[in-house]
Amino acid sequence: MKKVSLLGLLVAIITGDDATAKSAKIQRKSDSILTAQVAVKNATTLELEEAVETAEENLTKAIVNNGNPIEYKDQYVHNIFEARNALEEATEALENHKKDIEFLKGIQSMWE
Repeated sequence: MKKVSLLGLLVAIITGDDATAKSAKIQRKSDSILTAQVAVKNATTLELEEAVETAEENLTKAIVNNGNPIEYKDQYVHNIFEARNALEEATEALENHKKDIEFLKGIQSMWE
C-alpha cells in the first residue's frame, strides 16, 4: 500500500479535496481529454487533405469538360463554378480543422 500521511488523508476526507488536489485533477483530466481529441483530429486531417486533392482534380476536369466536346456553354460554366466552390469549401474545412488542432494544443500548453 502506498504510504500516505494519515492526518493529511483524514483532513482530505473530512474537508474534501483541497484546491491544490482539485486543480491537479482538473489539469490531468484536461490534458488527457485534449491529447485524445488532438489525436482524433490528426487522424481526420488526412481525410480532409484528400478531399482537397479530389476537389482540385474535379476542378481541372471541369475546366477541360472531362475531355468531352463542349455542347452547352451554360452547363460548362456552371460545372466550373460548382467545382471551384467545392474546392473552396474543402480548403476552408481543412484550414479550420488545422486551426482547431492548434487551438487545442495551445490550451494544452497553458497547463504546462
